[in-house]
Amino acid sequence: MAKLDFWQKVVKACEEHHCFNILGEFFQNSRPLGTIEAYDIYTVLKEAGVTRKHKIAWVISDSSHLESMSFAETIFRNRVLSGVRAFTDITAAKNWLLNKSGA
Repeated sequence: MAKLDFWQKVVKACEEHHCFNILGEFFQNSRPLGTIEAYDIYTVLKEAGVTRKHKIAWVISDSSHLESMSFAETIFRNRVLSGVRAFTDITAAKNWLLNKSGA
């Protein structure tokens, strides 16, 4: 799921544009993450160069994905990469990325 080359390009774009907010979305046709995949995402993001200055908001449009993304979010928090959150609403995700109140 999480490809190292893709995330390296994302990190490079963040650096080039001095923007470290990343909005991702899981669509209904994608499958929920397994436990191993949730750990793998952390490893890939770390290897790609994602650091504490990055904020990643995942928007989950299919409620069956929420549990696995919440688990992945916990993994990130436990490993000191706390700028990763899962949302069910894109507006809430954008507000959190932009530090707007109510998020």
